[in-house]
Amino acid sequence: MLAAAALTVTALLPGSAAVAKNDASTQATIQVLASGLNVPRGLVFDGKNKRILVAESGIDAINVTGPCGIGEDGTPLCYADTGSVLQYSTRTGATSRIVTGLPSVSIPDGGIAVLGLHDLALFKGTLHGVFGLLGMVSTREEFAAQGAAHAFDLGTAGTFGTGAYPYQQYADVTAFEDQLEPGQESDPYGIIVGGFGSMIANPGGPVATGNDVLQFKNGQLTVATSIATRIINNRAIESVPTCVTKGPDGAFYAGELSGFPYFPGVARILRFMPGQPPTVYAEGFTNIIDCTFDDDGQLLVLEIAKFGLLNADQTGALIKVASDGTQTELASTGLTNPGGVAPAGDGVYYVTNFTAGFGGDGQLLKVTVG
Repeated sequence: MLAAAALTVTALLPGSAAVAKNDASTQATIQVLASGLNVPRGLVFDGKNKRILVAESGIDAINVTGPCGIGEDGTPLCYADTGSVLQYSTRTGATSRIVTGLPSVSIPDGGIAVLGLHDLALFKGTLHGVFGLLGMVSTREEFAAQGAAHAFDLGTAGTFGTGAYPYQQYADVTAFEDQLEPGQESDPYGIIVGGFGSMIANPGGPVATGNDVLQFKNGQLTVATSIATRIINNRAIESVPTCVTKGPDGAFYAGELSGFPYFPGVARILRFMPGQPPTVYAEGFTNIIDCTFDDDGQLLVLEIAKFGLLNADQTGALIKVASDGTQTELASTGLTNPGGVAPAGDGVYYVTNFTAGFGGDGQLLKVTVG
């Protein structure tokens, strides 16, 4: 844990007073670098090795006969080993799946996108990943009882090494949440790694305290901060944190998808120090799916659906939040349910597209602004 005294560090200026967005998206150009991806989500730009690594959640389990189990709120889920890590060379343009056979789940009737490897992080040459679940400990037990080899890697964070199955978990988010509140579901989504250990955005957590961001450090998993459920339009709306990033001020920032029915304009960026409650840094967003800082210390926010996930128009948006709080839309047209963003400098951003698909229709994009 960072000491409470660290809260005295100079904070970035809050952006909540500048919700109106400037529009620079007409200056953006979008190039499709790779297509046919299997539900691409988070990604990392590895400049040293001139490559991009993409988390692919997998392929939808339509007509799959098993293994199947029961997830959150009685939702049927079926298991498959269709997740992977895709590598794209920025030097040659070649693509290859450098890791395959990773666990994934989906609703068998095709009613929801695939859940599996949701995000990646690269630290000191080691690749880290986080797997979703939308289920409980009992969900994994049902999968395992039917022969699912890697069922207990769902709902965890870990590293990728070598070997036929290179993933090694170090943080069991699902088991941890079950200890906090027995029967609690988990669906860890975003991860960052550094000298602070690993920070994991988890759209789960005890009902009394709300969704949480977890920290894994020195072999222990703890709650870094909790985000309370809000009442909006007379409805209880969960935060559903999908991303976490570290700012140039040393604080951490989490982005909210915001829960059903996905009201437009209610998602926020929250600033926190481990062990402390969060404060609102910027607001007025819709369905945040990823967030990060660029090399200039500017916050980037990716909306999976700028008009809301229940709107017929599923166009997304990439937004920059300046240190004075000004929000500028960098790109929108051409983004359809984008899932992750990785800045590469000089106005270049790599973005995954069609993250709410069912496999085989995803894209890796290069967005150039200016």
